[in-house]
Amino acid sequence: MEWQYRTAYFNDALNTQAEAQPAYGLLNGMLQWTAANSKLSATVGVKNALDKEFIDAAYFTPGSGPVSVIPDRGRQWYVMLKTTF
Repeated sequence: MEWQYRTAYFNDALNTQAEAQPAYGLLNGMLQWTAANSKLSATVGVKNALDKEFIDAAYFTPGSGPVSVIPDRGRQWYVMLKTTF
């Protein structure tokens, strides 16, 4: 298990309030199995296990219109299989 904490920040040099990201924490987890001969392993995991919503990126072009915000993908599961020869 892993906990990541990210402090509040702005997504642009002008510190546009609409692009501000409040502080947040993420919980990630991973479980790995390795065969006795160490030639095969399997891993399952989850990123952002609590499905926290946060801004991945944002941008604002002064004088041209609205702020564009790109949200994070949310909870992500993964499986990895590995073999060595």
